Amino acid sequence: MKGIERIPMGVFTMLASKLDKTPSPNHSMVGRVIRSMELIQLVDKDQNIALDVRPERIILPGKIFRTAEEELLKHNIIMHREGEIEDDDVIVRQTPETTMQIIQTGEVTAYGVSEKNLVKIKLYDDLAPKTIDFSRYALGLRKLPVGELPAFTTYENTRLFKTKHVRKELMPENTPSEIVPAGEIGVTNQSARCVQMIGVKFVDDSRYGPSGEKFISTNIIGKVIDIEKLHDIGDGAVIYVTVCV
Repeated sequence: MKGIERIPMGVFTMLASKLDKTPSPNHSMVGRVIRSMELIQLVDKDQNIALDVRPERIILPGKIFRTAEEELLKHNIIMHREGEIEDDDVIVRQTPETTMQIIQTGEVTAYGVSEKNLVKIKLYDDLAPKTIDFSRYALGLRKLPVGELPAFTTYENTRLFKTKHVRKELMPENTPSEIVPAGEIGVTNQSARCVQMIGVKFVDDSRYGPSGEKFISTNIIGKVIDIEKLHDIGDGAVIYVTVCV
């Protein structure tokens, strides 16, 4: 229809009504504006407004147990510890995942690892933005400050990781030309069969990328800060990673 912009299927859109409306089966009520309705009245297309959402989202991954427990007790929420459970251990996963489920039950289970088992990485956002966007999604780093990376296979000076397959093309981006330093993270791009394989090497290599492919098939997305933490992992192990600024 003229004057109405169609919204593509699969796109999540949040609508704030300025007037009373008849209920629609196509819309789910998720909340209510309780203050500053004037901003909703004045905002125009492509403009941004800040949202102060209540209740605040409960995100435990990335926090140590002591801090998380103190914050949850203020809201009368009980936390159960699993995995490595010392006060200074880092939470990497929570169940339930959503804030509303946690509030409804009044409890949450947090899985932790010690600092020595949390791998820090630095990403080259300016050099490989498209491949990094894929990597953040595949590792869960879009939503949380800690991501899971399952080891596919380990041998000699190489560690290979395989995340769940994401339906996204990975064209060559930030491919190496002369040498790949030890610790850099490579992702196999669309030009090779093992696309989306992630790899790290403990030694410099002038022939093959971190994921074992030729340079043209390797997208370099960043580097591991504390690579020594990868030495003792075995096939099938799950490591947890966090991004350093």
